[in-house]
Amino acid sequence: MDREGHPKEKNGYVRVFNELLEALISADIPKRAWKLIATQIRFSFGCGPQYFTSLTLKEFSHLSRLDKGDTHRALRWLVNTHIFEPDPDNPHRFKLNKFYHQWRIKVGLRDDPEYEKEIKATLKKHLEEPLDKTVGETPTNLSTNVGETPTAIPRRSRIHLLIRTPKKR
Repeated sequence: MDREGHPKEKNGYVRVFNELLEALISADIPKRAWKLIATQIRFSFGCGPQYFTSLTLKEFSHLSRLDKGDTHRALRWLVNTHIFEPDPDNPHRFKLNKFYHQWRIKVGLRDDPEYEKEIKATLKKHLEEPLDKTVGETPTNLSTNVGETPTAIPRRSRIHLLIRTPKKR
């Protein structure tokens, strides 16, 4: 698969349950653990339900670009908090526990009754607003050169006046 830096749906996508994603977003998860979660999601949900993949420590380390020590600590934290669980068929492989009610950390979706109200209010607000007719247009369409900033800063702008050097006497 060619990687051009411009992702396309035809090259594959990850289909994750909104409820699971909201639980992950609202949970207090360290950065390195997040990298392992993202890796696991890519190689489980990203491969389709019939190929729900569990990964080894070495695979997590290689795919997430973490050294083995950091991977081991993050993986141990994820298992201790029940976000990951050992694969029943192979205890050296790990997979995501999608049942966030079993996680042993604070999860806003589960622990904060206001969180779900905030999600619903935000969705309602953004889904009820009328769509702008320029959705999908490149903001640089005012310029003849694609990628050029359409609003140039005037030479004597306020910023220019603030950074101007004092006159010599």
